[in-house]
Amino acid sequence: LNPADAYRRSLLAFWLACLGQTRDAQSEIQQALSLATDNADVLFLAALVHEITGRRVAAEEAYREALRIWAKTTCSFCRRMPHWMNGER
Repeated sequence: LNPADAYRRSLLAFWLACLGQTRDAQSEIQQALSLATDNADVLFLAALVHEITGRRVAAEEAYREALRIWAKTTCSFCRRMPHWMNGER
């Protein structure tokens, strides 16, 4: 595992949470988040880790932040599309 790979760290955190290793899962997800604060995929996995480990408020915050980033990315992509692809006439 590359210690600087936030996405893989977040996947590890998810699987640790699934295995009931709460402390290790939380440690890994915090490290992943510190490496990639604006990565929607890492934030979504953080939300899942928080949900699994019983941290509902943190999970909701992470879900909201992931959605905010995804929406911004999607909207940015849509703005660059040719007008006929995004429903304009």
